[in-house]
Amino acid sequence: MIEETAEGEDPVIIISSTLIRRMVVDSFVYLMNKKESDWLLKNPSCPLPHDGTTPPAKTDEDYECWSEIDAIVLQWIYRTLSDDLLTRVLEPDSTAYEAWTRIHNIFLNNKGSRAAALEHEFNNLTLRAMPSLEDYCQRLKELADQLNDVDCPVNERRLVLQLVRGLSTEYDLVGAYVNQTLPPWETACSMLQLEHQRQHARDSLSPADVAAAVTYEPSNPPPNYPIRCDTSAPNR
Repeated sequence: MIEETAEGEDPVIIISSTLIRRMVVDSFVYLMNKKESDWLLKNPSCPLPHDGTTPPAKTDEDYECWSEIDAIVLQWIYRTLSDDLLTRVLEPDSTAYEAWTRIHNIFLNNKGSRAAALEHEFNNLTLRAMPSLEDYCQRLKELADQLNDVDCPVNERRLVLQLVRGLSTEYDLVGAYVNQTLPPWETACSMLQLEHQRQHARDSLSPADVAAAVTYEPSNPPPNYPIRCDTSAPNR
């Protein structure tokens, strides 16, 4: 995944070896759909385009298989890049592994500055700056994941504490409870969503509805019986 940055800065690359492995797996599925699975199963030693091994010679019997897989992975890598970054990575006769290496090097070059920018946004993100509570939770989780990608891990405890820290005052009560109990991330988000729904339901009530809820007027009031007073003097 590529993120936009300020003008003059390198694009941010959030990509991992897991994604590359996924691409390779998908390429195998693609080839299997072309009824080439028998060939792949019979040739398990065919070099993979992402493992850094030397490509087979064009005269090698494995070259056709390797070349097709490499082309598929290479095209998927290119499709994840912005036009500006693509011009820096695109080279003739490049393999998927070589393209991945160039992207990886660009990523490492801006790793420190990107980590600092992510840390600043993570620590200063507030609910009031986001369109909704759901967007706030999602953005905070995205920032934590991106910090993990630049070797600045954010554990779940810190993530939950930061979630509470950025809440507005109307969530003070549930926020205090989350701070004390430190539930898992998903549980904390669910608690806030339930509180948001409760507040929304309360605010949607009209003044007449509120008055009707707190005022009790029985439809058949009891009759006004006369009060009997005993005026006789007590026996002394």
